[in-house]
Amino acid sequence: MRFQVGILLIGALAGTSTAQPKLAPKQPDAAIDATMRKAAVGGLADALRKRYVFPAIAEKYAAAVEKKLAAGGYPQTTASALADAINADLQVVNKDRHLWIRFAPDFKREGSPDDEPTPAEKAEMKQRAEWMAYGIDKIERLHGNIGLVDLRAFLRKEDVASAIAAAMSLVANTNALIIDLRENGGGEPETVAHLVSYFVADGKKLHVNDIYDRPTNNTTEYWAEPKLAGPRYAGRRIYVLTSAHTFSGAEEFAYDIQTHKLGTIIGEITGGGAHPGDVVPVGAGFIAFVPQGRAINPITKTNWEGTGVKPDVATTADKALDTAYLTALKAVLDDERDPKRRDMLEHALSEAQQSHR
Repeated sequence: MRFQVGILLIGALAGTSTAQPKLAPKQPDAAIDATMRKAAVGGLADALRKRYVFPAIAEKYAAAVEKKLAAGGYPQTTASALADAINADLQVVNKDRHLWIRFAPDFKREGSPDDEPTPAEKAEMKQRAEWMAYGIDKIERLHGNIGLVDLRAFLRKEDVASAIAAAMSLVANTNALIIDLRENGGGEPETVAHLVSYFVADGKKLHVNDIYDRPTNNTTEYWAEPKLAGPRYAGRRIYVLTSAHTFSGAEEFAYDIQTHKLGTIIGEITGGGAHPGDVVPVGAGFIAFVPQGRAINPITKTNWEGTGVKPDVATTADKALDTAYLTALKAVLDDERDPKRRDMLEHALSEAQQSHR
């Protein structure tokens, strides 16, 4: 079972996804005719009926676009215009921000979407992970010995595990840790569980999350890993920053941290996408990202689809870092008994309060 949860790294597409994916390079447009429109709509309807996570909703999606096509409702003469029209109609039927159709005539895939990535695809993913600095945009030690990791994507575990271990080594001796997911569009559930493992005590079994997959009718369980390449950060203060742009796998990380009581979420309600899936060609040069799975949290028995993850401390995205930093400094200062360290923390807190007024 292969999933792309909010981040697309296949073929000519790359980048994180919120409502729809960022395309790099920009996808070409083309003139289309009635035959191509029929092929795109028909292929999309077929893919939805076969793969979309909820069969009843899949039928509503498929019937809506087929009915509109039959009534002459898709008169668009360019591929991009048709894709935009279909995307708008899909969201009217049911809001699922993972679902989209795009024109991508150069998209190529060997085998079934359910197959494991080919060696060529793996090589491309590894190269992109390197180009994206393994999804890690920044690692910083703030005044007062507060760690900060700005994470922009949860890329494939086998490509980024070493980088995550290195990042956790750099922040291992900080007094508290801030994980910034405000610009994180998601990624791989295995990598999400891998990072969560760093905040779980050594030897503790923790059932992190499950994902149900409709095409295979299987549920994959994700557990905290017993062995890690880097130092754990368990039992200490963790703050996760969120925004309305935090999506999919990044939302899962925030939800996991919150439901397992491993840290505090600070910022905005997240985007609300909990249905992983994959890209499939649907005909006439069009591709679609079809959500074929759903996250099932072992504690809540549900997920954040449509609602987003609600922060423990609500504030605007632009104020989330300052809020978390001040909160962390105050909490660490309250715990500290060493006079010299208290002086250092009080100085850092005073500076932070003055600069953030």
